[in-house]
Amino acid sequence: MPAWGVIGHEPAVRLLAREARQAAPAHAHLLLGPAHVGRGTLARAFAAALVCDAVAGERPCGACRHCRRVLEGDTPQHPDVHLLSLEGPCADDARHGGWHAGDQRWIGVCQVRYWTAHLDRTPFEARRRVLLVDPADRLTPDAQNAFLKTVEEPPAGVVIVLVAQSEGALLPTLRSRCRALQLGRVRERLIAAWLEGRGVEPDLARQAAALADGRPGAALALAGSPARLDEWERAREDALQRAFEPLDRALAWSAETAELWARERERAEERLDAQVQAWRVALRAAADGGATAPAGMPAGLGPVGAAAAVRAWLQVRKDLDHNTNARLTLDVAVLRARRAVERGYT
Repeated sequence: MPAWGVIGHEPAVRLLAREARQAAPAHAHLLLGPAHVGRGTLARAFAAALVCDAVAGERPCGACRHCRRVLEGDTPQHPDVHLLSLEGPCADDARHGGWHAGDQRWIGVCQVRYWTAHLDRTPFEARRRVLLVDPADRLTPDAQNAFLKTVEEPPAGVVIVLVAQSEGALLPTLRSRCRALQLGRVRERLIAAWLEGRGVEPDLARQAAALADGRPGAALALAGSPARLDEWERAREDALQRAFEPLDRALAWSAETAELWARERERAEERLDAQVQAWRVALRAAADGGATAPAGMPAGLGPVGAAAAVRAWLQVRKDLDHNTNARLTLDVAVLRARRAVERGYT
């Protein structure tokens, strides 16, 4: 299904393709998965399939005017496919001048109210209207509550698709109104082959795929920037070495990362991704007896300790979604990982 534009998510594609063929598809969907794994791409392809006017064959066809206007460019340009994101139109003209571009970390009530007020209009060109909410886990609690009634009972012909990294950041009342679909990480060899198919040299494709930790979007960005590829390699080595340096230096890193989280969330997320990835590499090395041990990993570290450290860093992202004190959350993660390592020597 080339028009869907994702790799490694065949079961999810088949499910959504069947849904798009229904006369009355489910009114609310929640696509979950790590950043850069293909959630946003899949959501847009699903939106295209829902408005595609192909009479026969697969939807989206990728060729009709509806598909092209949804799939081409950075954001959908179709009058019946809308995007609720960190920036966009809002209902509070007096405060925001009709456009919300303030706090880039959250989607507010005014933006939700704008779209809930506009969704009951008749579609301009397509059979139905689609609202993509990305990133849905950046909806404030008040915004989620303002969205509940629309998600539960949207106007006729409206399909809502929420895209999020973690369902933990969403209220249970909102989650329960959606059909959830979890996207996993893509196999490294599939990503490498996909990159080679896009013209990337085989060695570079394998290196980028290994560093991307199962996320095709991240692999593509790394393959296109040798400087960033080197930076990620250093970040991964630094992440592993950090577990064995003096505690005061490790806590200084958490303070620096907490500040970065407040200013440049994406860069802070990359740091946290490097931690998870470094410990996954360490886990594989520990499991095979240390034959492929990365730089910084001491002899004798067993798989139990490495696995516990992976879990500690995976938990951080969930904790940061619920805890406004990023410094405390990161300090706790550092201590959990160090304790896991100390207990996990063979």
